Amino acid sequence: MTIEVRADTVKPRVKTLKLIRKGAVGKQSFRFRLAFTEPATAKLTIKQVVRVRGKGKLVKVGIVRSRKAAPRATLKVRGALARRLNAGGRFRAVAVAADRAGNRSAPKLRAFRVG
Repeated sequence: MTIEVRADTVKPRVKTLKLIRKGAVGKQSFRFRLAFTEPATAKLTIKQVVRVRGKGKLVKVGIVRSRKAAPRATLKVRGALARRLNAGGRFRAVAVAADRAGNRSAPKLRAFRVG
């Protein structure tokens, strides 16, 4: 009996990227809820839209990562990144999923405003 093992070449996909806020303005807690097509880890990059000479420029504010591969993840924003978000402004969250084989998904973008 011969067992054929093939490499995993299917990329995961970020199905949902949802922002959950709790608390009053200036003292909010932020969580991002993600769902994937297969068990994967998540990397969430948060960028701020800053006006430079009349144009909007994206500046990277921070990164939040999930620790274990799962079909769903909830990422809590903590520390300096949470304080920066509470300062207010326009932000973009970009989520990328990676499965255990190393395949990466296309980025999923969510724009949001604080304050």
